[in-house]
Amino acid sequence: MARVIDREGHAEKVSGQCLQPTFCGTAAGQPVAIGAVASDIVAFQQEYQLDSPFDLNAPNPHYLGTSLKQGIGPFVGPYDPNYQTPRSVQMNVGVQRELRPGWILSADFVRNVQTHYFLGIDENHTGDIRYFDKTAALQAIAATNQAFHCGAGTDFTSIQCAIAAGAQMSDYATNGLTSSNDVGARQK
Repeated sequence: MARVIDREGHAEKVSGQCLQPTFCGTAAGQPVAIGAVASDIVAFQQEYQLDSPFDLNAPNPHYLGTSLKQGIGPFVGPYDPNYQTPRSVQMNVGVQRELRPGWILSADFVRNVQTHYFLGIDENHTGDIRYFDKTAALQAIAATNQAFHCGAGTDFTSIQCAIAAGAQMSDYATNGLTSSNDVGARQK
């Protein structure tokens, strides 16, 4: 619902219409001095601000941090709910002194402070070295080679024999060489 301000500075609500300033001239179309209608201009501004949907205190809906806090948007999954925008502050200070013609001594200090950098973190730790078990890996290779009738060894010849017999990475994974979630294989 819009409000229209008449010449006396009163506002009346008119449905479906926009705000119309009525202080821009006389009824005959003659200009009006600004000082004579200053109070009308102030009243018009106040009415305009009341009707405006814009709110300076409202969060910016296009800012990533706002979307994350509300739990909406296409990037909600990969970001931490406490996401903070990365920022950087750079400082440079320098002093130069001419010791004699053609000789200049220069001392500079440069500093760059950075916080809240976006870091991608694999929460599943797939392939992380701290979960690697060499003994289990060798057992998985030996079991796969043996399943393809190439012996229980983990040497180059046994592995090449199994590959020639049709062994694939999923076969080694099935026997425990890698994460079962990575290749869709199931642990035995």
